[in-house]
Amino acid sequence: MLCDLKATNGTVLIREGQAPRRLAQNEMAILLDGDIAELGDDISLRFEEIL
Repeated sequence: MLCDLKATNGTVLIREGQAPRRLAQNEMAILLDGDIAELGDDISLRFEEIL
């Protein structure tokens, strides 16, 4: 799960084949293999091998 915990820079979920989606405060999203979470200030996390 990815959840925006009132991040100052916001949290953006990037999923292949879809437009980037900014999560609202306290919104949760189920992560899929290959998803990228952009956390601001050029910091991103790529999630791989999620079962």
